[in-house]
Amino acid sequence: VEKYFLPWAKGERAAKSIRIYLEHFKPLMERFRDFRLSQIQRRDIETHFAERKVSGRTKNICLSALRLLFRKAVEWNYLAASPMEGIRRFPESSQGSRALSPEEVAKIFEGLTTWQESLIRVMVNSGLRPGEVVNLKFQDIDWEQNRFTVANDKTRKTKTRKSRFIPINPDLREELLFLKDYLPLYGHTAKTEVGIN
Repeated sequence: VEKYFLPWAKGERAAKSIRIYLEHFKPLMERFRDFRLSQIQRRDIETHFAERKVSGRTKNICLSALRLLFRKAVEWNYLAASPMEGIRRFPESSQGSRALSPEEVAKIFEGLTTWQESLIRVMVNSGLRPGEVVNLKFQDIDWEQNRFTVANDKTRKTKTRKSRFIPINPDLREELLFLKDYLPLYGHTAKTEVGIN
């Protein structure tokens, strides 16, 4: 993993994917630290998953990372066959996520700075992911059309690798205007012609 897979992944995968790989490989590397790669059998991996007390979704993310790891080991001739063959995906809950109660929302805002609270309000009102709100630029906002672009370009990536438009409701507009006028910038003392990034 450390000598071959991670250096390959750093050139082929996003930084977030590599963090996910590391998170899921760590318990496996501890469990199989005295094994040679060819000694890891399907039953060992199935036992590992059976003992993990996590959701089916989390297990499937780990499963996907492991499939890639062992597929690369086969491609690079370190293994004749992958021990992942025949291991099926785990059932996932179809309930989806639930909305936070007003009390839970109030707890989130406790102890936050004004800017953190405002950024969370932008995410709540727009559906932006944390990485997308961080990459939002004020020049992406069309104040007249009441919408903004979540851009996918050379420096900014969305999960789907596609740009999309988000309508601006009155609460979102209020937060965006507040941030445009008052967001502090480290190392910058004045606004530019297109606003503050």
